[in-house]
Amino acid sequence: MNVFHSTHIHAANWLLFSQFAVESPVSVQENIFAMTQFDPEKFDEKYVYYLEELETAYRNAYNQLHGRVDSTLLKAVDRQVFNESEPFYEGEGKFRLALPENPYERAGVSPDNEAFERVLTEYTERVENELAAVFEFPEEN
Repeated sequence: MNVFHSTHIHAANWLLFSQFAVESPVSVQENIFAMTQFDPEKFDEKYVYYLEELETAYRNAYNQLHGRVDSTLLKAVDRQVFNESEPFYEGEGKFRLALPENPYERAGVSPDNEAFERVLTEYTERVENELAAVFEFPEEN
Protein backbone atom coordinates (compact mmCIF):
# COMPACT_ATOMS: atom_id res chain seq x y z
CA MET A 1 0.00 0.00 0.00
CA ASN A 2 1.47 3.35 -0.95
CA VAL A 3 1.66 6.24 1.49
CA PHE A 4 -0.92 8.32 -0.39
CA HIS A 5 -3.49 5.51 -0.30
CA SER A 6 -2.74 4.72 3.34
CA THR A 7 -3.08 8.34 4.41
CA HIS A 8 -6.47 8.67 2.74
CA ILE A 9 -7.73 5.48 4.34
CA HIS A 10 -6.63 6.63 7.79
CA ALA A 11 -8.17 10.07 7.23
CA ALA A 12 -11.43 8.53 6.03
CA ASN A 13 -11.54 6.16 9.01
CA TRP A 14 -10.89 9.01 11.43
CA LEU A 15 -13.66 11.05 9.83
CA LEU A 16 -16.08 8.13 10.03
CA PHE A 17 -15.25 7.28 13.64
CA SER A 18 -15.25 10.89 14.81
CA GLN A 19 -18.66 11.42 13.24
CA PHE A 20 -20.15 8.51 15.20
CA ALA A 21 -18.45 9.58 18.41
CA VAL A 22 -19.92 13.07 18.18
CA GLU A 23 -23.43 12.08 17.05
CA SER A 24 -24.19 9.28 19.48
CA PRO A 25 -23.22 7.93 22.87
CA VAL A 26 -23.38 4.39 21.36
CA SER A 27 -19.96 2.95 20.65
CA VAL A 28 -18.47 3.27 17.17
CA GLN A 29 -18.31 -0.50 16.75
CA GLU A 30 -22.02 -0.91 17.51
CA ASN A 31 -22.92 1.80 14.99
CA ILE A 32 -20.86 0.22 12.22
CA PHE A 33 -22.44 -3.18 12.73
CA ALA A 34 -25.90 -1.66 12.97
CA MET A 35 -25.48 -0.23 9.48
CA THR A 36 -25.35 -3.73 7.94
CA GLN A 37 -27.66 -5.59 10.31
CA PHE A 38 -30.02 -7.72 8.23
CA ASP A 39 -33.67 -6.72 8.11
CA PRO A 40 -35.86 -9.09 6.07
CA GLU A 41 -38.32 -6.32 5.27
CA LYS A 42 -35.56 -4.20 3.73
CA PHE A 43 -34.44 -7.08 1.50
CA ASP A 44 -37.26 -6.27 -0.91
CA GLU A 45 -35.21 -3.17 -1.70
CA LYS A 46 -31.91 -5.07 -1.52
CA TYR A 47 -30.10 -2.92 -4.08
CA VAL A 48 -30.74 0.16 -1.95
CA TYR A 49 -29.88 -1.29 1.46
CA TYR A 50 -27.59 -4.27 0.79
CA LEU A 51 -25.71 -3.71 -2.46
CA GLU A 52 -22.26 -4.08 -0.89
CA GLU A 53 -23.24 -7.30 0.89
CA LEU A 54 -24.71 -8.73 -2.33
CA GLU A 55 -21.55 -7.91 -4.26
CA THR A 56 -19.45 -9.54 -1.54
CA ALA A 57 -21.51 -12.74 -1.59
CA TYR A 58 -21.31 -13.07 -5.39
CA ARG A 59 -17.58 -12.26 -5.39
CA ASN A 60 -16.84 -14.78 -2.62
CA ALA A 61 -18.74 -17.52 -4.46
CA TYR A 62 -16.92 -16.73 -7.71
CA ASN A 63 -13.53 -16.77 -5.99
CA GLN A 64 -14.26 -20.14 -4.39
CA LEU A 65 -14.79 -21.67 -7.84
CA HIS A 66 -12.10 -19.78 -9.73
CA GLY A 67 -9.27 -22.16 -10.59
CA ARG A 68 -11.37 -25.21 -9.65
CA VAL A 69 -13.82 -25.27 -12.57
CA ASP A 70 -13.63 -24.45 -16.28
CA SER A 71 -13.00 -20.70 -16.35
CA THR A 72 -14.89 -20.24 -19.63
CA LEU A 73 -18.02 -21.80 -18.14
CA LEU A 74 -17.62 -19.90 -14.87
CA LYS A 75 -17.35 -16.60 -16.74
CA ALA A 76 -20.36 -17.50 -18.91
CA VAL A 77 -22.49 -18.18 -15.83
CA ASP A 78 -21.22 -15.05 -14.09
CA ARG A 79 -21.60 -12.65 -17.00
CA GLN A 80 -24.50 -14.06 -19.01
CA VAL A 81 -26.71 -15.73 -16.39
CA PHE A 82 -25.99 -14.21 -12.99
CA ASN A 83 -26.12 -10.69 -14.39
CA GLU A 84 -29.89 -11.20 -14.53
CA SER A 85 -30.27 -13.34 -11.39
CA GLU A 86 -32.31 -12.19 -8.43
CA PRO A 87 -31.59 -13.16 -4.81
CA PHE A 88 -34.56 -13.66 -2.49
CA TYR A 89 -34.69 -14.09 1.25
CA GLU A 90 -36.77 -17.19 2.06
CA GLY A 91 -36.74 -16.81 5.85
CA GLU A 92 -34.90 -18.58 8.66
CA GLY A 93 -31.50 -17.53 7.29
CA LYS A 94 -32.04 -19.07 3.85
CA PHE A 95 -31.67 -17.38 0.48
CA ARG A 96 -32.74 -18.47 -2.99
CA LEU A 97 -31.19 -17.29 -6.23
CA ALA A 98 -33.73 -17.02 -9.05
CA LEU A 99 -32.09 -17.48 -12.43
CA PRO A 100 -33.29 -15.97 -15.69
CA GLU A 101 -35.06 -18.15 -18.25
CA ASN A 102 -32.92 -20.12 -20.70
CA PRO A 103 -29.55 -19.99 -18.91
CA TYR A 104 -28.01 -22.31 -21.53
CA GLU A 105 -29.09 -20.10 -24.38
CA ARG A 106 -27.93 -16.96 -22.55
CA ALA A 107 -24.49 -18.53 -22.00
CA GLY A 108 -24.29 -19.88 -25.54
CA VAL A 109 -23.98 -23.55 -24.56
CA SER A 110 -26.08 -26.57 -25.48
CA PRO A 111 -28.67 -27.79 -22.95
CA ASP A 112 -26.94 -31.17 -22.69
CA ASN A 113 -23.70 -29.60 -21.44
CA GLU A 114 -23.20 -31.41 -18.12
CA ALA A 115 -20.14 -29.38 -17.17
CA PHE A 116 -22.13 -26.14 -17.53
CA GLU A 117 -24.94 -27.62 -15.40
CA ARG A 118 -22.45 -28.54 -12.64
CA VAL A 119 -20.89 -25.06 -12.64
CA LEU A 120 -24.30 -23.37 -12.69
CA THR A 121 -25.59 -25.53 -9.83
CA GLU A 122 -22.48 -25.21 -7.66
CA TYR A 123 -22.13 -21.48 -8.25
CA THR A 124 -25.82 -20.94 -7.42
CA GLU A 125 -25.52 -22.93 -4.18
CA ARG A 126 -22.37 -21.06 -3.20
CA VAL A 127 -24.00 -17.65 -3.76
CA GLU A 128 -26.97 -18.70 -1.63
CA ASN A 129 -24.61 -19.92 1.12
CA GLU A 130 -22.45 -16.80 0.89
CA LEU A 131 -25.50 -14.57 1.28
CA ALA A 132 -26.27 -16.36 4.54
CA ALA A 133 -22.63 -16.00 5.62
CA VAL A 134 -22.40 -12.30 4.72
CA PHE A 135 -25.50 -11.59 6.79
CA GLU A 136 -24.04 -13.74 9.59
CA PHE A 137 -26.73 -16.41 9.73
CA PRO A 138 -25.53 -19.64 11.38
CA GLU A 139 -24.21 -22.31 9.04
CA GLU A 140 -26.25 -25.45 8.43
CA ASN A 141 -24.69 -28.68 9.67
